[in-house]
Amino acid sequence: MSQVAYQAPVGHAGFSTKGLVSVFTKLTAWFEKRSHLRRMERHLSTLDDRLLNDIGLERADIHSAVWRGKKLR
Repeated sequence: MSQVAYQAPVGHAGFSTKGLVSVFTKLTAWFEKRSHLRRMERHLSTLDDRLLNDIGLERADIHSAVWRGKKLR
């Protein structure tokens, strides 16, 4: 009986394992960043207007400050 060597494919449809890991890593980082920003926005929303004023924000600025990166005092 002859032996046939089996060679496993690198990936399906041209994807490599490294490429899939990279995409998964980037996607995970994206979700973690969005989760962090949502928590930050929720936290800032709980502060009273005096505290927000102390850090240079008005209540209407919270969303844009968190998601666009406004520098605080």
